[in-house]
Amino acid sequence: MYNCVGIERRQYVNKQGRNVSGYNLYFTYEKKGTDGLACFQEWGSDGVVQDSGIAVGDTVEILYNRYGKVESFRIV
Repeated sequence: MYNCVGIERRQYVNKQGRNVSGYNLYFTYEKKGTDGLACFQEWGSDGVVQDSGIAVGDTVEILYNRYGKVESFRIV
């Protein structure tokens, strides 16, 4: 389980010239052998983030599709 500590809205044009919009989400979690908390960032598309209703402070489970991309965030 991961604790959401930040959400950043992002919009940019990729190398192929397509508009991309979504969110950088920042998480912390307890990791064995680490003093304090470990952290990481994950990308979520507009639809995935909006459908999940995720907010800063939520504890979530991250589900990935077979290509390794975030499919959904499940609030626990």
